Amino acid sequence: MRPFMDLLDARAPIVAVGRAEWKRAPDLLAALQRAGILRPTGQDGIEELSVPDVVRVLRVLYGAQSRGLRILAHIEMQPMVLGYVSDPGGERELVLAVGGERGVSSVTSRGRRTLALVPTARGLRKELRKRHGPGAHVTIEVLEETLAIRDGRLARSAACAPDALDHAPAPTPAPPASDAAAPAVTDALFPGASSWNDVRIDNVDASTIHVAWAGRRRYVTFVDIGWASKGRRRPKQQWNVLQHICDNDGIFRSRRFGNALATKKAISRLRIALCALFGLPQSPFDDYVRGMGWRVLFRAGDHDPDGERELSPGARATLKRAGKL
Repeated sequence: MRPFMDLLDARAPIVAVGRAEWKRAPDLLAALQRAGILRPTGQDGIEELSVPDVVRVLRVLYGAQSRGLRILAHIEMQPMVLGYVSDPGGERELVLAVGGERGVSSVTSRGRRTLALVPTARGLRKELRKRHGPGAHVTIEVLEETLAIRDGRLARSAACAPDALDHAPAPTPAPPASDAAAPAVTDALFPGASSWNDVRIDNVDASTIHVAWAGRRRYVTFVDIGWASKGRRRPKQQWNVLQHICDNDGIFRSRRFGNALATKKAISRLRIALCALFGLPQSPFDDYVRGMGWRVLFRAGDHDPDGERELSPGARATLKRAGKL
């Protein structure tokens, strides 16, 4: 388990799985790949850490409710709230804290009841273990000590991590028609689309878009979908990239966000953010074409369709200020 925990502590986005420590842990590597936490990059021996899948797996293993919390594309140095768990004393925030001693010290004085997950015991001194043991206001748990591999999957107690959506084995036969089917559970803000062909996004103004998906439609702002910068009411970069794409009928071929490397990172952030919004595992982008750029697989434009509007409070206020309602 140590190679994976070192990876989390270092917040490394790329993993050299050909290194000796990974070769000595083939079961761990296979379990991480099965869960979708490690994903191929197209380069032999190099894989990518999928932070949304790390969060998804930890939520399952700890029985955490997400309650609409947005999943970031990267691991932050400050404690990351993953969800909410319950124990005999009430509710706790489930938090991931990385960075060794710095991560441990960042959670010890939290005001809310917390179950803090740290990858390794580095920085967790003996007196801190005693002070923040089970039942404490802030309980610290070391992932390296509590997670294991069971039947090829990451496991904790009786819980096992699920397979990633696009890494899952062949589906089992459907139950008889007489059996009641359980409703699907998803953290997606716009659930129900079976593919990107079911999605259309149009610009309305600088802070509002119209989203149509799977027979439904809605007007939202960048604040509504969690794309506002922390502490400010300004949009994150992925919002600006999306609006540029809509203004250009679904194509991105600009360097307005930086050089080639910066542009690739901007596209990658938008890809991850869109997949989280719609709960779709497939990339919303077609393959890059030299001279053409990136083309999205959903319909995109700057058309504000007529008809009854299903507005969020933020979008309604914005459109009223702009004189569009």
